[in-house]
Amino acid sequence: MSSETCSTVSRRAAELFLQLLERHDHLVLHRDLLRQRELVREMVNFGILAFETHASEIMIDVIDGQESVEVEVDQGRGIARYLCPESGRELSVPLYEVELYRLKPQRLCVTIAEQLEIGDEFARHIEAPLMSDRFWFLGNANLGGARLPVFFARNLTRHLDAIVSTLQGRSDTEGGLMLYSGKAPSPHIVFPGRHFAVGLIDAFSTESTSATLIRSYLDKIVSGISPDRSDPLFSFDYRSGELIIRGRSKVFKGVQRDIVAWLWKMRESDHGGFSWADIKRYANSDSRGIDDAFSGKACREDWIERICAARYRLRRD
Repeated sequence: MSSETCSTVSRRAAELFLQLLERHDHLVLHRDLLRQRELVREMVNFGILAFETHASEIMIDVIDGQESVEVEVDQGRGIARYLCPESGRELSVPLYEVELYRLKPQRLCVTIAEQLEIGDEFARHIEAPLMSDRFWFLGNANLGGARLPVFFARNLTRHLDAIVSTLQGRSDTEGGLMLYSGKAPSPHIVFPGRHFAVGLIDAFSTESTSATLIRSYLDKIVSGISPDRSDPLFSFDYRSGELIIRGRSKVFKGVQRDIVAWLWKMRESDHGGFSWADIKRYANSDSRGIDDAFSGKACREDWIERICAARYRLRRD
């Protein structure tokens, strides 16, 4: 079974879902995702989001900021009514805006297990998480020339102590792979049994529109390459200014090196990218824009990608 045929959700939808896992515990209000309605529909169809109920209250804009109001659902008219706290008038929003969706990380675990060809064993493991709705053992996969345990941790940094404690009680002591959502743990953290922690968002191929894991990347990590990314696949040497991304390399000098150095420093929290104003401030650049700093868009795009309107991060491929 190939990775490409197992994955039927887009990379954009998967990345949004990973962000939702960080921001919400269980339920997500559709009203907060109106700009991503197509991705919401895709996540629902794939099964990582599931409609649960309608909200009983929502936040609305008022003169002094925002205020919580109770809503009354009218299924027949497809609206949700509420009283404006300022005018006392009855107002309404479309019913879909107050839909509450449940996050289904178990479905994501199934996709990971399928892509890593773990086998039928993953089903019973996913149904019995090591930490409820937070930490799963998916089974064993062939990685780096060995059969190794694979885990998925939600909000790894937030639940780090409990996850480390859980790992200490297991017999998997010969190395393994821990995929996680959210911020990266400190590179100084040593997981029991030499388990390597890898951000799931970084393990997705950028050459595919679907959320497809890069097996070769994971193979190298579990073969002994440090999980802090100081490896041949992705590294930066500030002294020389050499940036390496998946085997390609270039030496940057001057302000270009400073820009790359700052983006490298922020790589563990760059899921949403950074504005040129942020980059310019920390890199102390006088350029009008990031393309100007790199002598043109084409040169910049080889190493720094634009992930949304005017927001940038180091490429992963």
